[in-house]
Amino acid sequence: MATVVAQLVAGATLQEAATRAEVPPAKVRNWKAGNETFNRMLESAQERAANAIIDEGVEHVLQRIKGLGPRAYEVMAESLGSHDERLRLQAAQAVLRIGGVGKHATAAKPGLEAEIAALGNAQRPESD
Repeated sequence: MATVVAQLVAGATLQEAATRAEVPPAKVRNWKAGNETFNRMLESAQERAANAIIDEGVEHVLQRIKGLGPRAYEVMAESLGSHDERLRLQAAQAVLRIGGVGKHATAAKPGLEAEIAALGNAQRPESD
């Protein structure tokens, strides 16, 4: 039974799975039609296989994001030296947020967050 389940999860047709497991195809059809143990095994194996594929995809995405980190830091560092005051302020705020400094600083000095926001608002051009 386990060999048939493994073959089906790997993508084999019922006929192929039966042949590889040396089980008559009619027996496998009967298992699929009414054997609770077989169907639970198949469902569980399919779920594990699907989860493994998802985990692999998530890991791949995380590795790509980690690979972009150095480039993102370079852009942020360049932004800190920008002639645009708003861009410098936003980059500085991002650095503080990422480093967790903002939480500690605002806890140590109540109202600091509002002061930083006011600086950002002061840099915005007036609309007519």
